[in-house]
Amino acid sequence: MKNLFLKSILILGLATTIVACSKDEETTTPSATIVGTWEGTSQNQKITINGTTYLDSTETYAAGDLTVEFKSTGIAIAKFAGEPDDTNKYTFSGSVLTLITMDNVDTTVFNNTTLTSTNLTLGTSDTQVDGANTIVSTIAINFKKK
Repeated sequence: MKNLFLKSILILGLATTIVACSKDEETTTPSATIVGTWEGTSQNQKITINGTTYLDSTETYAAGDLTVEFKSTGIAIAKFAGEPDDTNKYTFSGSVLTLITMDNVDTTVFNNTTLTSTNLTLGTSDTQVDGANTIVSTIAINFKKK
């Protein structure tokens, strides 16, 4: 589980351009709060290069495989079954959730996050041009409120 999540983060780290969402795309429910404990249900990943799909996968999480607790103090604690907790700082505004390691070294931006009172999707979309290649990667990690 953690390896797949870390690979997802690695894919994000390889991307140099983060695509920002416009306010028109914002889907956060005004009364919803990210504060609380969320249980991972699934993860979707897709990578295309010049329009050809190289990866298109969905993984379903079993109960207890992945939980994330967002505290009102700006701390997020991710728990992977059988692994040590992963603690980060976070900010959340509109449809952008930013995770920052406690030592301020690494940052992960989920620029297409959606939130309702019962569902959370940490999503990101990135387009990178490398020479003649256009690489588009999308990741969505889906959660239900516990």
